[in-house]
Amino acid sequence: MGQFTFENRLTKAVTDVTIYANGMVRFSRIAIDYFKIIDTEILWGEDKETQTLAFQKVSQGRIFRGPRRDTTSCPLEMAKKYEGKYFIKQDGEIFILMKDRITEDKI
Repeated sequence: MGQFTFENRLTKAVTDVTIYANGMVRFSRIAIDYFKIIDTEILWGEDKETQTLAFQKVSQGRIFRGPRRDTTSCPLEMAKKYEGKYFIKQDGEIFILMKDRITEDKI
């Protein structure tokens, strides 16, 4: 039997969060389940020095809505500045958004 050489394919992971310029923010189902952010409210924060966006779970924050409860919003100024796809990195009670460089221009 011969030896096969198979094609190499880059498999792209599903991004955790997509931020749109209109302020809408959509979380992937995987991220919602993994980080246990269903039925919670969040508050957005920004580290202006490092140009990094983050959120934390709070009471009386922004709620998740939509039929799948995977959509919320962020301040319009932040949305325009940080429009794109992100992965989440948890640091204690803070969830830091890390830019997805592979799909950077494809929203």
